[in-house]
Amino acid sequence: MKVTQNFNGNIKFELYEYKDLKVKVDGVKKGLISIKTSEGKKFRAQLSSLSFRENAVIITGYKNITTTPSGVKTLIKSGLYDWSQTEIYNEIVNSKDKIMVVITFDNSTYKFIME
Repeated sequence: MKVTQNFNGNIKFELYEYKDLKVKVDGVKKGLISIKTSEGKKFRAQLSSLSFRENAVIITGYKNITTTPSGVKTLIKSGLYDWSQTEIYNEIVNSKDKIMVVITFDNSTYKFIME
């Protein structure tokens, strides 16, 4: 199975402080993203260095845990990906209600509600 066939998409979070001052996130090594749906379901995923690029936090959604050498299973095993990111991706993409999002890294916490 090719990686592109297994890829659902990305969600990119550009974070801001003080109105229009963009937060610098390139080069961050680890973090955490948590969401809470309006139904009360909670999801949490680790963010790795792959999640912090293009000066934004990016979560990726996949269809399956592929087992090829460059597949999702290898990314999980090497600590570069947390499958819970796909669960968060699916919840956000399929939600018709508000979702509370919390992103933490480098001793900072960013909270917002997606409508």
